[in-house]
Amino acid sequence: MKPISKLFYGPKLDKRSLLTGAVALSALALSRCATSSTSTPTTAIQQAATDITTISTALQAALTPAALSSLGLSASTTSQISGLISTLSTDASAIASSVTASITPTSSTLSEVSSAITAIANTVLPFVPGGSVIEMAVDAAVALLPTFLAAFGLAGAPYQMPTAKPKAGAPTAFNAASARVFLKGLAS
Repeated sequence: MKPISKLFYGPKLDKRSLLTGAVALSALALSRCATSSTSTPTTAIQQAATDITTISTALQAALTPAALSSLGLSASTTSQISGLISTLSTDASAIASSVTASITPTSSTLSEVSSAITAIANTVLPFVPGGSVIEMAVDAAVALLPTFLAAFGLAGAPYQMPTAKPKAGAPTAFNAASARVFLKGLAS
């Protein structure tokens, strides 16, 4: 086979020289990426993993079986919500482990988190008065959901209140920062 330099004018290069140069250049480029100290995507993913762990812990604290039954929810609904919170806790652990190992969590895990938070909100919010700890915990979790999904490159539709009329009081409006503060306080 003829050297590549026969096709072009200039210094004589063969495939081995070109490949060696390409590998060296790729290695240099990757090493520069790896040593970047301000990696926004990694920071956002780490924050998202922390957020979901905090959401899980805070919802466990606020949505106890006793608190749910005091709202007049049936035993089966209370059990369903407890199961969703358990799933959320398991997924939070899986996401934290994935992020620690620098592996992107599976899309099914991320989807399950989104579905669990939405299902909890749809089930609980129509039964709680605005301004209650339960309402605020669920609203804060819902407020962090788009930020959580965006960290992994996913888009989520804005949450829509359930069609059932909520009890007295306006829902609490959280931004991501205030939701984190509230949930951290509830989780500790």
